[in-house]
Amino acid sequence: QMARVSAGFGDEQAVGALASEFKLQVQEWKNTLLRGKDPALRDKHWRAFEATEKDVAARARTIAARLPDGEARTLLSRFSDAHAAMSRGYHAGFAAFQAAGFDAAAGDAAVRGMDREPATALEQAREKIGAAAAAIAARATEEGRRAAVVSLVLMAIAAAAGGVAGVMLSRSIARPLGRAVDVARAVAAQL
Repeated sequence: QMARVSAGFGDEQAVGALASEFKLQVQEWKNTLLRGKDPALRDKHWRAFEATEKDVAARARTIAARLPDGEARTLLSRFSDAHAAMSRGYHAGFAAFQAAGFDAAAGDAAVRGMDREPATALEQAREKIGAAAAAIAARATEEGRRAAVVSLVLMAIAAAAGGVAGVMLSRSIARPLGRAVDVARAVAAQL
């Protein structure tokens, strides 16, 4: 179970890192808009947006593939679908931004609110994964406690049984020896 706990917390951290990278992608969009009048800066930030976009999509697929079937995996799949739709919207928003003469307000209006659904799905997936890992850890802790109590009880029973066996063994040896001593005394007294 420790492997499952470790994997669960690892997946939670991976989704947290994915959420950070997703936020970076959205920030690169904002940088594209804010610095869009300068062609070199606009291109730099748009390329960074696209590179982060691809990386986020690939990471989401990788994490989803290793998750067991369930709500967290479904939420991560929902994130991937919403992220793909968001990406299409941001590319259309970039075209609107260009068509408006690199007016930041036009680009911002074209994509307003598109990042909410994927961000929500990602946060919910992280929470589900964390809750599942914590539940597994709690069960493992409880099972460990129960195993420790059972071990202590069994050790106490074994010690008591060993003590009783020792007393019985010593009596089985001492009684015949006592009789032999009595016989030896009786023989010595008659000599």
